[in-house]
Amino acid sequence: MMLITTLSFVPLMAGDCHGPNCGLQGLMFWLTQPAPKPLVDWQALVSSGSDLYRKEEVSQECASAIEQCAQSTLLDGRCKSTYGSFLRSFTLADVNVDCNVDAEDTLAPYGKCRFSFGACDVGDDFISASSLIDTNKDGHLCTEEWVEYQVSRGFTREFGRWEWEAGTSGLRDAQGCVTRDAHRSARRYSLADWRNGHVERLVAYCQTPEAQGNRDCLGLPVICRDLLPSLAACQGFTRDNLRTRSLKDALDIQQAFTDPNQDGISSADEVTANILNVYDRGQDGCCDAEDWLVRYRDVYGFSEEFSRGSFPGGADRNSDGCVDRQDVELWFAGNLNGTQSTYFPDLFLFVITSMCEANPEWYNTVSDCAQVTDTLLRYYPEKSYSSAYVEQCGAKKYQSCVKLLPLRGQCTKSVERAEVHLEGLRIENQLTQGCVNHREACRLRDQRQAHVMRVLGMH
Repeated sequence: MMLITTLSFVPLMAGDCHGPNCGLQGLMFWLTQPAPKPLVDWQALVSSGSDLYRKEEVSQECASAIEQCAQSTLLDGRCKSTYGSFLRSFTLADVNVDCNVDAEDTLAPYGKCRFSFGACDVGDDFISASSLIDTNKDGHLCTEEWVEYQVSRGFTREFGRWEWEAGTSGLRDAQGCVTRDAHRSARRYSLADWRNGHVERLVAYCQTPEAQGNRDCLGLPVICRDLLPSLAACQGFTRDNLRTRSLKDALDIQQAFTDPNQDGISSADEVTANILNVYDRGQDGCCDAEDWLVRYRDVYGFSEEFSRGSFPGGADRNSDGCVDRQDVELWFAGNLNGTQSTYFPDLFLFVITSMCEANPEWYNTVSDCAQVTDTLLRYYPEKSYSSAYVEQCGAKKYQSCVKLLPLRGQCTKSVERAEVHLEGLRIENQLTQGCVNHREACRLRDQRQAHVMRVLGMH
């Protein structure tokens, strides 16, 4: 779905980048650039009643259907994740699927590009349009307009407000607005650089005191540790740092402690020794609830909710207030030789998914729940406890949902089918390594077809 992308172009941290297009200064530089001078007044063409452009519009019903696919698979309920919000932003950014984010993407209104062969030629003819962020069309971008735009992509109001205030410092008027032309130019970024800059802004926000417990920040470790670890913005995220550790990191560290000889088997002796020698801080032979909490929250990195909730009736199987050898034998159901060391990650993820489903609001407030969807889709899609997430959530489900819209009687016009096709290509560029410039590929295909037609005397 094509929405107008604006502030998203500009990295808000300097990093290794130098010059006017980097850092917070870059956002201010971008906002104050002169408007481009279009070669053709496409707005006047449309206003004059050209049927060519009037008929090639994506209907509001189709646009809403695509948005509903995003909401149901990336942004709502158990499917909501910080990575889902970024995926939505990534697909919105590269409108013409050329692996770059620039003024053409910014000025492309919804569905008013000409198509010759599906995705071919998209981006060649743009009609100037006011930014959709400027909802009242008064020529100003204001705080709440930007915040609402970010919220529509699944981000929190707090992050949206911080991003606006940090990026427009010194530019806002008394009403908190920045004056802008309706046809603002934008610098050209590769999609990869733009994606890194977008994540980098959240990394910067999450380091501020007010970001503690923010939903976007709770989901950031799974992005930087598991899904997009090669991003320059993520290089400070390590497993050794409790604040940047992902849910998968916590599971792996705990599993390693239950299998010290790394033979893939966790025996009753190994697990008991770990509990009594490591968990039991008082060395009194009793790992009590506080010992358990400190170990799971402060050493492994699980949430407080899971660390506290997993002790009574779970870890403390006989309910005597201590976890010891008797409880371990109950865990193993008498199989003292042990079990596969993957038993513990599987058990914990079953508990975490049950915990999150029983308390749906925890998907927005508890780190384990904020990261569990992406963790399951990335590492455990075949597990039974993952089935509800696999059937409903993630980028592939979003792609499938969009592609099926014409078959469901939605997005059936030619221009809408083309938009569905383009959105499939945009998400494909997020699912695979690298980025395919489909605009260039289509140009070459058109060129080859024209050559064949000339050879055959048909052109």
